[in-house]
Amino acid sequence: MFKKVLTERIIVCLILIVIFIATTWLFYYQAKERFASDLALHISAALYSNEGDYTITKPIYRFIYNHCWQANGISVFLSINIIATIVATKYFLSYLIKGKEDKNLLIWLFAILLNFIIAIYIPFIHTYWNAGVQEANEWHNSTYICMKLIGMIAVMVYFSMDKEYLQKISFWKYIVFCILLTVANAIKPNFILAFAPTMLVFLIVDFIRNIKDKHAIRNMFIFGSAVLISLSVLLYQSKVLYGGDTGAGVTVGFMTLLKAYHPYPIISLIQSAAFPLFVLATNFKTIIKDRKYLFILIINIVALLEYLFLEETGVRKMDGNFDWGYSFTLMLAFTSSIAVLMNNEKRRKMAYWIAAYGLLAAHIVCGIIYFVRLMMGFSY
Repeated sequence: MFKKVLTERIIVCLILIVIFIATTWLFYYQAKERFASDLALHISAALYSNEGDYTITKPIYRFIYNHCWQANGISVFLSINIIATIVATKYFLSYLIKGKEDKNLLIWLFAILLNFIIAIYIPFIHTYWNAGVQEANEWHNSTYICMKLIGMIAVMVYFSMDKEYLQKISFWKYIVFCILLTVANAIKPNFILAFAPTMLVFLIVDFIRNIKDKHAIRNMFIFGSAVLISLSVLLYQSKVLYGGDTGAGVTVGFMTLLKAYHPYPIISLIQSAAFPLFVLATNFKTIIKDRKYLFILIINIVALLEYLFLEETGVRKMDGNFDWGYSFTLMLAFTSSIAVLMNNEKRRKMAYWIAAYGLLAAHIVCGIIYFVRLMMGFSY
């Protein structure tokens, strides 16, 4: 047993080292503007822009650039985020999957591959790998990379608190939850724009079910206050991004950007989430009966609706910034979909598993090819 565990750990460590080296190399060339990405722009904004630090990554980049090997340090910082996200994904999967300790290596491999998945590439329908589709993993946007890590940890802490908060609220978990939500907002507000409405839905349902329990109602307000505390960051961000003479704002539309970048918007949504949609369609009763799976389903619906109906105006009109929240929730959807399959692996026929894992493999293969293309200098 010890030899098996040691072998598994060596395999995982070697894979993570390779990924760390590869992503550091990729981010370095992005930072130097040799490869297409937002990173060089983010670094420039951190060093020279008078716009204000609407994202916490700006002061972080500024500090790293000035004190820790400039672009090299920022590349290493982002790669650390990638590796940390893989580790977080592993623990998230382990939390969702029950009684699979003997499949620890498989769970690690899924966690690694989940951080490479993208939309299924269909060249005869849409020639772009990234534009016009929704990706759980975005390699060209450094703030999303950082938000994804903190957001995933925040969701895990939420699940841990949610199962017991009506009876008791751990002081330290509450503090950690507040910090994580605030930091996620400070990096990129898209996370809370989907998370807060979804959490509110569950709080309202719990309120109706426990309306006569004063202790439970008090705990609901305490639990929900963590979101309210974190929202204070958004007030400052909205002033920087949309206030004064920025010329930017938010309005209601319908698939404006999606239609601009993809000739078939509905196909775009399907090719971006084919695997989770298949798992949802074939495991709907299981998903709606499990509070964690149901939360992930609702947060995806909220983020998707925001992506489809909200859009920015002015100088930020074509930036597609409401896409980031749905990209994050897609990561949750892919992760939970694997958990659904592994928790019910003896209840289906072989044809089902071929279809399910075939779709997952398509997402993974496209993601790996896309990553290799980025490392070769192709644009996103």
